[in-house]
Amino acid sequence: MLMYNKKKILIIIPFLIAIALVLFVYSLKITADKRFAEGNYQLASAQYSKALKSYNTAKSLWPFISNDPTFQRNRELVQSFFDDLKNSPAVTVFLKSTATQEDINSLMENIKQMDGVKDVKFISKDEALRRYKEKNKNDELLLELVTADILPESIEIYTIDMPSIEQQNAFNSLRQNSTIIERAIQSSFRY
Repeated sequence: MLMYNKKKILIIIPFLIAIALVLFVYSLKITADKRFAEGNYQLASAQYSKALKSYNTAKSLWPFISNDPTFQRNRELVQSFFDDLKNSPAVTVFLKSTATQEDINSLMENIKQMDGVKDVKFISKDEALRRYKEKNKNDELLLELVTADILPESIEIYTIDMPSIEQQNAFNSLRQNSTIIERAIQSSFRY
């Protein structure tokens, strides 16, 4: 009788382990689906960083979710948004028309010395016009109205990450003490 019970137990244990494993895997899939749904809601609500985090969590829980075309499209959309942000300036500084090349070079060197600055680019009037034409190539009226003379020279500041309060304070101090900065515009959304 005892031998019969041991055989039963030996047969039942692998079966119970298999059931527990199936339930565990199923719970991972359900959780991944929930994170995917959260990501879709966050994407629709323009909460891009939260959406990307939800999509990445879903993918880590259930790698097969990557086969879902909607998941692929939405995750790629959010990822490309962040890639574009990383390649766009955190701050654009518009210069006064009286700025000399020496003043501009000095300002650029001071900005390069600031913590968290990845790159600094000077944008000439001609480059500004080229970009303007590219952006508005389908609107003849806008193209006719603008010439290089009316566009200001500028400096684009690229940062490693979202500028900290200390970095913003350092830049604000630099901006207030500069005689060649007309206006500075910080990107409204950073990663």
